[in-house]
Amino acid sequence: MAVNSKIDLQAGLSEAEARKRLEQFGLNIVSEKKQWTAPRIFLSQISSPLMLVLIAAAGATGIFIGDWADSSLILLAVGVSTTLGFFQEFKAEKALFKLKNMLSPKAKVIRDGKPLVIESKFLVPGDVAVLEIGRIVPADGKIIEADSLSINEAILTGESLPVGKQRKKEEGKRKKEEEQLVFMGTSVAAGIGRMEVTETGDRTRVGKIAGRILTEIKSKTPLMRQVASLARMLTVLVVFAASTIFIIGWIQGREIQEMFKLAISIAVAAVPEGLAVSLTAILAIGMQKLLKRKALVHRLASAETLGSVTVILSDKTGTLTEGKMRVTGFDFINKELGLDAAAACNDLRDPLEIAMHAAVKDADLRKAEYSRSDEIPFSPDYKYIVTAHPKKQIMFISGAPEIILDKSKISESDHKKWVSKFKSYAGKGWRIVAFASKKISKTQTKISKSDLERFDWLGLVIFEDPIRSAAAEAIAKAQALGLKVKVVTGDYLETTKAVLEKFRIQNSEFRIKDIEIFARVSPEEKLSIVKKLQADGEVVAMMGDGVNDAPALKAADIGIVVESASDVSKETADLVLIDNNFYTIVEAIIEGRKLFLKFQKVMAYLLSDSMAEVVILGFGLFANWPLPLTALMILWINLISDGLPAVALTLDDGPRNDAIGGRQTLVLLDERVVGLIVSVSTMKAVAALIIFKMVFVWGGNLSMAQTAAFISMGIASLMSAVVFGSFPKPAISAGLPGKGVWMSVMIGLILLLIAVYQPLVAGILNSVPVGFNIWRLAIAGGLAVVLTIELVKYVLSIDWLRKSK
Repeated sequence: MAVNSKIDLQAGLSEAEARKRLEQFGLNIVSEKKQWTAPRIFLSQISSPLMLVLIAAAGATGIFIGDWADSSLILLAVGVSTTLGFFQEFKAEKALFKLKNMLSPKAKVIRDGKPLVIESKFLVPGDVAVLEIGRIVPADGKIIEADSLSINEAILTGESLPVGKQRKKEEGKRKKEEEQLVFMGTSVAAGIGRMEVTETGDRTRVGKIAGRILTEIKSKTPLMRQVASLARMLTVLVVFAASTIFIIGWIQGREIQEMFKLAISIAVAAVPEGLAVSLTAILAIGMQKLLKRKALVHRLASAETLGSVTVILSDKTGTLTEGKMRVTGFDFINKELGLDAAAACNDLRDPLEIAMHAAVKDADLRKAEYSRSDEIPFSPDYKYIVTAHPKKQIMFISGAPEIILDKSKISESDHKKWVSKFKSYAGKGWRIVAFASKKISKTQTKISKSDLERFDWLGLVIFEDPIRSAAAEAIAKAQALGLKVKVVTGDYLETTKAVLEKFRIQNSEFRIKDIEIFARVSPEEKLSIVKKLQADGEVVAMMGDGVNDAPALKAADIGIVVESASDVSKETADLVLIDNNFYTIVEAIIEGRKLFLKFQKVMAYLLSDSMAEVVILGFGLFANWPLPLTALMILWINLISDGLPAVALTLDDGPRNDAIGGRQTLVLLDERVVGLIVSVSTMKAVAALIIFKMVFVWGGNLSMAQTAAFISMGIASLMSAVVFGSFPKPAISAGLPGKGVWMSVMIGLILLLIAVYQPLVAGILNSVPVGFNIWRLAIAGGLAVVLTIELVKYVLSIDWLRKSK
């Protein structure tokens, strides 16, 4: 990046120059995906498949029939659904925004020769930033000062070990480029240093990754694809049924105007107006339940996608393990001298050395006793550190075990024994650091090249990255739910296997043989794994935290990150775990399955009435009967008699966890649902048609017969809601629903009485007061429907359980 003036690396930029560069280069922030503004959220709600079907039905009702009252009621349903969805999604966006901005990143810079702490977004190219242990690197840059500086670049590379950094040496002593450069979003693991900022914002390495993932398009969720398919099916059904009815009536010689009204009435009957409202309500409620479980979802649809997940891809470091190294033991020939070496030959430059210092008893006192006269600092090139302590007449060397062992005088048999130990410890998932020593004179204050051989072997310090105690139980539960768990890591295969073996020991239900491991995986390979699994028909949930995980998180059906993940990953992910608990993923999947079952239940309930109404109107036409139900009666049933219980069913807790266990392929219109819809709608239609014919024959009054059919459908709808609540199990085994469903049934019954006996409402619906005998017939028909539902659920549940074994 070109800048306009030379930079004083000691005094830094002046405030005036910094302001000028801020105008030139902009804020040091990474572009986020386009935020969902209020109009965009509203448009996404109203353009859903079911909403478009309802809008088309409302338009046809008003324009072609001329009945704007019917049209207004349908549009009211559209308005309620879109408003509910709008507010829930907007609320979720605000919650995520607050979560992201709970911590405002800060940076320490040198300006006008003085140290200042500013918000990182105000950094500009040319700034001199101070790097201290624990701080986040605020931008891309090059090292200008370094003292035992090491940077944790796991967020970019996936590697858990820090990388040593040094400033560029004099000519002829060039260092590797990665030792001179630091990158935005990485963290200082040890040491101190200064950097010159070279790139900010979208021009940083993190910014370029973010820009790449923002261009990818997220595919529709499994439920959204199935809902879209259902909407298309309903649209075809509406057109086919309406056209068929119109043609048959025309052949029968009926008036064109009458047949056009009947065709539109069937179109309105075939569309379950409450379905879109129920879908939005179920997902909105599910979103709030997930938030209570410490899981924040970005979109309503993400809540249901969790229920469809078949594969979980999990990282190892920081997910299955804590991501924090600690000493688990010492293996020294001379323990006291070995502990002295661990304290004295230690620069506290990285997490391993810091953990080692914390594990050695009286480490500070031991270190003070061994004053240094000279040292060779650790470098990733030669992988050891050497320290001279002439007052104690000893020199220590520490580093990679195989290198320190080769520099020690040791017998061939002992050499083989220790190499075997190296492999054994690695197989247990442990990391090891070796130590050796040699005698020197009190006058030897410098370390020469000839000193770097023939040390006396001391032994090893053993480290581990502790497993998360709850992860074993969580994975075992995921396996019990039929989920495939795969570990995708940048670490070694043997280390990952050792971690999983610890889980098996901790939890007897943990099935290690069922877990597939992808080791030494690059970010590009993670993305390929996700796409390959999706091509095989799997619904993939992937957990990650680093910027390098973002493309794969974007491609996964559900991208999951913890709250401490990088901003780019959080912006990409569908689910943010606020409590950083792997177990929350399993609970969220269970909640997602409950949401799917709940929508399936409500859909079956509503479609059984819609299909019954189509059968009633179609049979009436074929039998050359008068119209058994008016269009407004149908709308009343769909919106009131069905609508209130449907809302109550969305609030009901539904089946216990044992109803959602085992590996499941979640199909919206599976054989259970289709069987239930067909049988229940047929029984409702038969009951209403029998009552209509009986009353019409008895009294010859069309309005009374239509009212009787209207009452029959209303009573059947209200009574069936009670037993639909236990779906997919029979109510006799799963129990009856909660108070909300009962209350909705009572309110629906009161409103049905008003629709029949209140003059103003009855006049609009064209209903008339009827005697108790008709109510008795309607209740008998409702009981028949209830028994049909229970019988069908019992038969289908037995058959489904048999097939699922």
